[in-house]
Amino acid sequence: RAERLLEGMEPGVEQGWLTLLRGHLALQVDHDPARARTHAAAARAIGHDRGAIDVEMMALGLEGLAYVCEGAVEEGMRRLDEATAAAVAGELDDLDAISSCCCYLIDACKRVRDFERAAQWCEHVKGFCEQWSDRLTFAACRAHYADILIWRGDWSAAEAELRANLGPLADIHPQRIADGMVRLAELRRRQGLLDEASRLLEAADGHFLEPLVRAELALDRGDAAG
Repeated sequence: RAERLLEGMEPGVEQGWLTLLRGHLALQVDHDPARARTHAAAARAIGHDRGAIDVEMMALGLEGLAYVCEGAVEEGMRRLDEATAAAVAGELDDLDAISSCCCYLIDACKRVRDFERAAQWCEHVKGFCEQWSDRLTFAACRAHYADILIWRGDWSAAEAELRANLGPLADIHPQRIADGMVRLAELRRRQGLLDEASRLLEAADGHFLEPLVRAELALDRGDAAG
């Protein structure tokens, strides 16, 4: 719809947002970092030319995450650092752009297993969400934070985050509750409570992590083929 509305118009900020959205979907839905990086670079150029720093910095963050996904960690992190520096320094106005820059950095930190840095940024985003009453980003961030706590071995804190988050996730978007259930299932699996983990996975059916946890459960039970 946006593309049709913009047909025949001079390139402007709206085209920057549209190109940025294409890049985001290319990375997060199609898992194509090269195409995401191309779209992000184009959106960044539009944002820079039009003086739209929200577009420019969010695109820079997306470009950085795409680089990290391709294995160019130093090059990607340098872009993510710049984007998040602008976000936390008050240079950006759009709340989605601010939270997205931080979320891209958290995602990158998780991918390279920099748990300490990811945890610090999760705390920062939680503070930002509380300040601006951004319930959706807050709920999503808590799920990511629970991942980090599980990996760090702080299982009691991870469970507290997940259980506190299930209600808000259900209120905001019922389908998002699977984000919490699949992580709680993984926690139960690591605790050796395999039957409970299996039951929790029923509520996470369709989540992209659900088959992975099922595979780990099968392996725990000695079913290598499964």
